[in-house]
Order: sequence, then C-alpha cells, then structure tokens
Amino acid sequence: MTEGRPHPNLAVLWRLHALLLGLAAGAVAWLVAWPIWVEAFGLRARSGLGRSAFVGLAVWIAVSWLLLWRAQVAARVYRWQRRPGEGVVVCKGAWWQREVWIPMTRLQHLDIKRGPLERWLGLATLELYTAGSHAYETRLPGLEPQQAQALRDGLLAELQDPAAPGQGAAA
Repeated sequence: MTEGRPHPNLAVLWRLHALLLGLAAGAVAWLVAWPIWVEAFGLRARSGLGRSAFVGLAVWIAVSWLLLWRAQVAARVYRWQRRPGEGVVVCKGAWWQREVWIPMTRLQHLDIKRGPLERWLGLATLELYTAGSHAYETRLPGLEPQQAQALRDGLLAELQDPAAPGQGAAA
C-alpha cells in the first residue's frame, strides 16, 4: 500500500489560484460598481471611479482571504492511497470533505498534466479516468513529475496484468 501526501508546493499553487480568482472577482466588482456609483448617486465618472475602485479592492481582499483559507484547509486534508490489486483512494475537500474510491476494474486510462504554474513549481497532476460514472475523472495534484510517472506506470502495469498487483514502480 502506497500512501501519498502532496508536495508542499501544491499549497503554494492553490494560494496563487486563490489570489488570481480574488483579483478577477475584484475586477468584476469594480467594473460593475463604477456605473452604479455614477448613475445612482449622480457622481461624475471620475469620482465614481475612485469609489468603485475601493469596492473592487474590498471584494478582492474578501474573496482572496476566503479562498486562501480554503486552499490552506484543502491542502491539509488532501491525500491519496494506492492499494495494489484494489485501486486508489483519494481524500479531499475543505468545506465538504470527500473520500473517493477508484477500483482498478473501473480505471480506463491515465494522463499526466503539467500546466505553466505546475511546471514552474515542479509539480504534476495524474488524471485517472474511469468508466461507468458521471464523475469520470479524478485528479491527483501535487505530485513530483517522477512520482506521477512512477504511479502511472505502476497502475498501468497492474491494469495490463491484474494477476500481479504491485508490479511496476511504486510512488
């Protein structure tokens, strides 16, 4: 049985996502608040710009703080476990915590994904695609590239020869 915790850089990646989402929410709030300040209070466009910028900044701070908290809790909870001959178990979630069981009999194919931020932080995500479910994809983020490849190779070897669980490289 192989148990895995995410690389510490996964928390950094999730914090970056939180700040970027908060920034996007703040920008939308600013764009929405500007014409409202101008129309509702009869302000000139220039004075409405400053007040709406304050609204955008407040929304950015509030949303970013909430998402940063969520990223911190999710990184603490997240873990996975490979059970040779049986499958993979993934525990995740911040507000709603879930335990996802992926039996080997449902596993269809595996992909390794590395986006620009993941490459910069030295991370990879192993994507597990399953059959017969509406949630056909489960992700194992926060793996080192070599670890993702070793886990993928081990699972593929087990899929090809189910009589030999644990064959291949363990992560």
